[in-house]
Amino acid sequence: MGAWRRAFPILSASARRRPAARARDGVDESKGPTLARADLHQAFAIDREVYRAARVDRAVLDPIVRIVGGVPGTARPFLVVREYQGPQGLYVEHFVLRDARGRALVESSPGRIELRGEAFEDRFLSELRNVTVDDLGEHELTFFIGEDEVGRVPVFVEPEGGGSARTAAEATFAAAVKKSTIIWVTVPERRNGRRRRVIPEHTQPVWFVADGDKVYLLHGPGEQQIPGLGQTGTVRLNARGKDTRSLVADVVCDVEVVPPDDERWDKIAQKASTRRLNMADAGDETIARWREHCQMLELTPQFGADEVAAAAAALPAAQAQAGQGAVATADRSDEIHVEAQIDQEVMDRLLGEGVPERVARARSKAHYVRTERERIRAEREGANA
Repeated sequence: MGAWRRAFPILSASARRRPAARARDGVDESKGPTLARADLHQAFAIDREVYRAARVDRAVLDPIVRIVGGVPGTARPFLVVREYQGPQGLYVEHFVLRDARGRALVESSPGRIELRGEAFEDRFLSELRNVTVDDLGEHELTFFIGEDEVGRVPVFVEPEGGGSARTAAEATFAAAVKKSTIIWVTVPERRNGRRRRVIPEHTQPVWFVADGDKVYLLHGPGEQQIPGLGQTGTVRLNARGKDTRSLVADVVCDVEVVPPDDERWDKIAQKASTRRLNMADAGDETIARWREHCQMLELTPQFGADEVAAAAAALPAAQAQAGQGAVATADRSDEIHVEAQIDQEVMDRLLGEGVPERVARARSKAHYVRTERERIRAEREGANA
């Protein structure tokens, strides 16, 4: 993903080192504290679904934490993304999220991160859930290596509305299925037979046909066979990035059997016959075989309804535990170094559209970094061609 290099200015850590310790128990500590060796190069907080969307389409990247409803309210799941550079080794890191009044909302548990060496910039992600936000003022993330503060960045929050994470999730899913030839389908646990035997959840990759916002599957003899698909009202679809195979969309879908005499059946069968590979027959013969032996299923994605409901119903007490489960995960998806600068043309346009200055500044920097990375990447690919 084209994440930013210094998307927000990281305040210098040197001015905020802990003061030199005084002599204690006869030990001279006048030399001052030990400085953290790892440098924080960039950091931001971003809605989880928007981050996933940006892995497919960089244009949707927006450093916003969204609140369900108004404030006070519960933030949708969001990621704390940061990049460090330093000598190879293990470091103990933690961060604190404070609101505009300086109150700590989240204090992550100290955790180990591993840096690969000074030639690399290592990215780490932590997911936060059930964080209660009381105001829309500018929040702040502060990062620590050991006991040394290494940087601060602003965090922007806004009520969920236009340009919401749901819209981003829809765009993510649409882009992922457009670029993919297979998708993973999960049939939930179900009961079958007179004895009501429990059949466990089942997941498998399948080929598919996308049409509008729908996904269509054919299964049956001579084709892919997905146990239980025709006997369940919902399934879950997982779409993965074509290059990294990482999860970029995960959505529950309603399932409808499309009868052979339905006009949708002929339309989708024609598309499927051009998409299906390695068939023994072809054209009309294939379609006739499908009509006689296979079942067509229409899957309609239901974006975000259960997730939003779960977040809105979250107990306030869960906020106290939000930082405890924030495990730093390394992300190596993009290692092209670009020093962020404001793209003045983009910033002027955004300000003219009434976008707040702090958001316009962040977006214009993101646009600059994204454009530069794409230019560098294209140059590298051309040189390797």
